[in-house]
Formats: sequence, C-alpha cells, structure tokens
Amino acid sequence: MSRDYESLYKAVPIFRSLSPSEMDEIVAISRLFRAPAGTVVLMEGQQGKGMYVVVQGRASARMRLFQGDDAHLGTLEKGDVFGELSLIDNQPVSATVTAVTDSILYFVDRAQLSELRKALRPAAFKLLRALAPTICERLRQLNARIEDMFSQPEIHLRLMEDRYRHLAQDGALEAPPTTIPPRSDVLELPVRPGDDPNFVKS
Repeated sequence: MSRDYESLYKAVPIFRSLSPSEMDEIVAISRLFRAPAGTVVLMEGQQGKGMYVVVQGRASARMRLFQGDDAHLGTLEKGDVFGELSLIDNQPVSATVTAVTDSILYFVDRAQLSELRKALRPAAFKLLRALAPTICERLRQLNARIEDMFSQPEIHLRLMEDRYRHLAQDGALEAPPTTIPPRSDVLELPVRPGDDPNFVKS
C-alpha cells in the first residue's frame, strides 16, 4: 500500500483497527472513486452491492415517503459510512444518497468481503466488528423517531393531513375530510356468551 493510501484509510475510523497487511486485503477488494456534486451514489430500492465510506466531501441521505415526498435523514461527512447493511444481507437499500459536494468515496464490495469471511481472514471480521457501533447508533436513532411519533400522535397525524391536503391542491390526490373524527375514549370489546346476562345456556 502506498503512503498516500495508507494515510487516507487511517483517517477513516472503521479502518483504524486493521493492521497494514489487513488493510491491504481490504484495499484489494475495494476501490476509490470520485463523485462530483449531484452524483446519485446509492438509489433507494436498488440492490445493495457493498458499503461506501466518505473519504472527502459531503453527501445527503434521503428516504422516499408518502406519494413521492421524501425526508432528509442526515448529512454524511468524512469518515461516515452508508450502505453498510449490504455487507451483511442482500436486501434493497433503504435510502438514496447523493453527493452534495465533489467527493471522494471508498467502496467495499460485499461479494468479495464474503469470500474473505469464508476464508476466515481476520480483516473481514475486524471490519464488520468496527461497523457495529454505527449500526447500533442508527438503530437507536430510529427507535427514538418511532417513540416520538407514538408519544405525540396528534402532531404527526396533523402533519400527515397537512401534507395530504397540499398534494390534493396540486391535483395529485383527492382531498381528505375537513376534520378527522375524534377517537372514542371507550374501547368496545365484543361480548362473549358468558358475559351476556340475556344469554341462556342450553
């Protein structure tokens, strides 16, 4: 590995636990490439082929929502990774990532990393272990968003209704009712035969 590449990779946290020889193995199954501003690096719904690391520049992650709307999930900067779950499973990616500035990205190929794992090469397992904190943190963030949504349902319902009306005004949807019917505070359960005083046993 050249000194330029070595300093480049050591600047990325997930590679710091790798020895020089282990880094050589990862480099052999990976590639470094430039992504000009505006480049769609990863498209939501497409099959993931590996993990990307931001070496230089910035990228934006967005997820498609209701009727073509989308949500900004976050900005990815130097040292951040995306598409990391593609190293573990073979599922479509869940977000679109676009280069915000001219960027340099590092791509780790899933299929070739899998071969290293089958060969029981330490580099593959150390890399996956280094990714664990990132995956856990993103899961915590997702849990926090879900908790917020369920703790304040009226706010999120109102936001959804406002968005629905906006789309309807654009002609994309039929307008919803002017008001949302209030929910009953009483939960009505079906009456079982044994609970019905008018029920007569045969």
